Amino acid sequence: MWLEAAGITTMTRLGQLDPRHASPRYAALAPRTARDYDKVLKWVTEKLGKLEVERMQRRDIIQARDANVAKVRFANYIV
Repeated sequence: MWLEAAGITTMTRLGQLDPRHASPRYAALAPRTARDYDKVLKWVTEKLGKLEVERMQRRDIIQARDANVAKVRFANYIV
């Protein structure tokens, strides 16, 4: 869901993510949700920036979530 809200398509490289140039749907998010998404997008671009979204697999997302298990809210946004 947050990927769609941020305007991410299957052709997007993770390193090209920039919440400041996001979709109107992203701009309409509540301030707290937008800040949370920004944190996740920053983490994703730093950790996975060279990957193409279309090549990611379920296990990649689960590993990212599990790597952040101490921060439950953040980890849930990754998924």
